[in-house]
Amino acid sequence: MNILIILHSHECGGAEKHALSLMQGLKAEGYQPAFAGPLDSWLGNHLQALGIPCFHVPMHGFFDPYSLYLILQAAKAIQADILHGHMARGSHYAGWASKLTGIPSIATAHATNSHKHFHRVGRIIAVSSAVREFLQSKGYPAESIEVVHSGVAMPDSAGVDRQAVRSRLGLSGGQIGLCMVARFIPDKGQDLAIKAVARQGRADLRLFLIGKAEGAWFAHIQSQITAAGLERQVVCLGQREDVAELLVGMDIFLAPSRREALSLSILEACAVQLPIVAARVGGIPEIITDGENGLLVASDDAEALGQALRRLIAHPEQWEALGRRARSTFLRRFEMGRMIQSTLRVYRAVRPVQAIGSVV
Repeated sequence: MNILIILHSHECGGAEKHALSLMQGLKAEGYQPAFAGPLDSWLGNHLQALGIPCFHVPMHGFFDPYSLYLILQAAKAIQADILHGHMARGSHYAGWASKLTGIPSIATAHATNSHKHFHRVGRIIAVSSAVREFLQSKGYPAESIEVVHSGVAMPDSAGVDRQAVRSRLGLSGGQIGLCMVARFIPDKGQDLAIKAVARQGRADLRLFLIGKAEGAWFAHIQSQITAAGLERQVVCLGQREDVAELLVGMDIFLAPSRREALSLSILEACAVQLPIVAARVGGIPEIITDGENGLLVASDDAEALGQALRRLIAHPEQWEALGRRARSTFLRRFEMGRMIQSTLRVYRAVRPVQAIGSVV
């Protein structure tokens, strides 16, 4: 089976990491994935390095005939059996190309705030039940949507020296390492994490923010850190390729999102057995059960986040049990192999030119 993955992005976020893992997994299973999208991007660079066939398609806006032509040429070159679009723009072009070629098309919806441009495809994959419910609220029929939870690969962290990682980060034995892995945008809630740390009034806390250090929100966060006098306690590490290794050196993972479809970073934290404090929003409760494998707090509430963090810090004996159960959840439901097999089932079920039709 030859699958053309169509995605427009220059960022490094959950959808891009999802697509990378999907193509790696499909290739490992003996299928033939290829990519159509901007090659001057995080995803394009990684796929080219892996030797996966790539076709540069800029997709300038949603109605770029030349980009459509390039997708049609790519589909012909690989003799595509499936056109799989991701996010709104990639899904729009997948459906458009499907209508012209008769090749079956699928869209993966990665957000709870974007619903347009999925109506031309034959089937929608939602990365969480929260995304499915959002799409249904916008008029998409339930039978057109399949939930396939995103997954991540089990990190190869068995040989990672925790103390060496902590030393590299400047963490002494008695300090508590808190971590967030997220793009610097308001939805991710870095400002809430900083407020929660400030409310602890403890000099032994260090908060590490991992994500591409650029943009207006990053500048805002830097100003917030300075205004709070937390320059020594909050460290921005930038975009990193060694996240799984860095997580081994941490003590607690924070995910105070204001909006979240699922959160691959939470899955990465589960995989390395970290205790997690996260917002009760979007698809996060599909991963975290409050008090069982992590703590959930109200979204957009720095006070609630601070209180949960205070309780967790006060009871380090709970960290191991929460982390162990988080890892168990990951292995049972969110390991990458499950995502690959579930996606393949959708591929096999979709039929040529069965567009969903117009929605609200």
